[in-house]
Amino acid sequence: MLKYHENKYWWKGTLQQAKIVRALGFIRDEKLRLWYTTRALTAYKLIQHAVNDETKAQIAKDIIRIESNIEASWAVGSNKIHHPPKGYEYLPFQHAGIDFIVNRPNTILADDMGLGKTIQAIGALNHWSNINNVLIVCPASVKYQWRNEIMKWSKKYYNILVASGRGDQRVSSGGPEIIIMNYDIASAYRSFIATTKWDLKIVDEFHYIMNPKAQRTLTVLSAKADKNIFLSGSPAEKPIELWPSLRHLDPDTYNNFWTYAHRYCDLKVKDVGTKRHGTWDFSGATNLEELNTDLRSKLMIRRLKSQVAPQLGEKRKMVVPLSFPFKLSTHIAYEDSFILRKTGKQVRAHTRPSPYEYDKAIAILTTERTTLDDNMAKVRRDLGVIKIPMVIDFINNALLSKNKIICYAYHREVIDRYAKYYGNKCVVIKGGVHAHTRAEVIKRFKDDPECKVFIGQIKAVGTGTDGLQDITDTAVFAEIDWSFKNMAQAEDRVHRLGQKGSALYYYLVIDGSLESYMAKKLQMKKHNHNAMFDHKYSKKRGGDIFDGEINN
Repeated sequence: MLKYHENKYWWKGTLQQAKIVRALGFIRDEKLRLWYTTRALTAYKLIQHAVNDETKAQIAKDIIRIESNIEASWAVGSNKIHHPPKGYEYLPFQHAGIDFIVNRPNTILADDMGLGKTIQAIGALNHWSNINNVLIVCPASVKYQWRNEIMKWSKKYYNILVASGRGDQRVSSGGPEIIIMNYDIASAYRSFIATTKWDLKIVDEFHYIMNPKAQRTLTVLSAKADKNIFLSGSPAEKPIELWPSLRHLDPDTYNNFWTYAHRYCDLKVKDVGTKRHGTWDFSGATNLEELNTDLRSKLMIRRLKSQVAPQLGEKRKMVVPLSFPFKLSTHIAYEDSFILRKTGKQVRAHTRPSPYEYDKAIAILTTERTTLDDNMAKVRRDLGVIKIPMVIDFINNALLSKNKIICYAYHREVIDRYAKYYGNKCVVIKGGVHAHTRAEVIKRFKDDPECKVFIGQIKAVGTGTDGLQDITDTAVFAEIDWSFKNMAQAEDRVHRLGQKGSALYYYLVIDGSLESYMAKKLQMKKHNHNAMFDHKYSKKRGGDIFDGEINN
């Protein structure tokens, strides 16, 4: 028989029948010697054994609720309109995403890469008027992107702190309303994080906390918050990797590790017959459709790029401001100032320089551009080298969502270092590569499942290279070229005839560096070009080369 009691469906029957209900997903309560489930869809399979009409009615009620939640988890539009700051607009599917988040205390936002998960999380922050104490934990490569996006999309002014290291005394000062820190330093603040009552916790790329024993996982999950938003375009490859986050976000449903492991991880003993016999193997995957239904009915919203492609437009460009490394030679730049050296003479534009001061400093440095090794070239090359670890981290994270990706760079030395890191997992095209060789390179990038990254020199790839649009829709600019034309031609390797969706470009720029200046100049050149040649040009149609904000 089946009976509903205290938010659970209880079953009692013969020992032979118990094998059936266990296979359906019922859990054994040893004290009561009964089987139970919290899943209405599981109980529905035994509805004919319900002992009363009340149980049948509860099953029907729960199933209607589940179906409604699942429909919302796929929604690409909403009747509820959320209002961003003046001058900005949410896309229809982003309205639906914000609506999903604000209607529950804990959410997994698992939209495909490039669909604006950060913007939707900030949209929810705008909706909750009583949020004043926020913790954001994310990869180091996107710390400053979070800061900039909050400044851009938040309707309320917040005192924002980007933690700069393990010994940043400002973190526990009580002043910041929003604290942004990367996973690598979070454990240094574990006591503060665990003892602070947070209004909202945002965990970006939460697949970083899939190891329940890791210090970063223990630290992040020690934070107690009224509301939680976990973001990732690729939450897990195996069900076991979801367990720490699910246990944290929905402890009522995911309250028994072994039950979860048996049901979804194909739990078994490994190394049978060896000295290691008796250890457990959690690497399997079973009942995945059921797990997906559970996630969508309670926690998760996920839309694919293919679903919302008509809303995205032909091109989407996103600036990712990288945090500035600590150990730098003084001729490069600092976050709030600009320092360069030329033949022993220092040229400096003061903190937050005016455009005139910046232009003047650049003009001095470029008066003698006769050799490749002048100051300007050295600054650009040094910036490209310094960024390599951060760019690699970004690309590796992107590859969790994308099967293949393009990386554009400018300097040969930088390209060679990326090629050395990725080895057989990449192909390279730079200056001097003949057309026949290009075709072979692109063919391998397309056909070899182990080849994940295409590394191209911006100018060399800009012409005479075709076929990339059939392989991927995503490109990362690890460096920037002065020439708007060269940049546009590199972009068009992805956005051209044959591309079935919108093209996505990430520009990885060190915040406050020479690249910031270059990016602004490129944006101005793009604007002037379109104003001259495109009669119906407007910013709303994607005329700016960058959709994000760049700081001087």
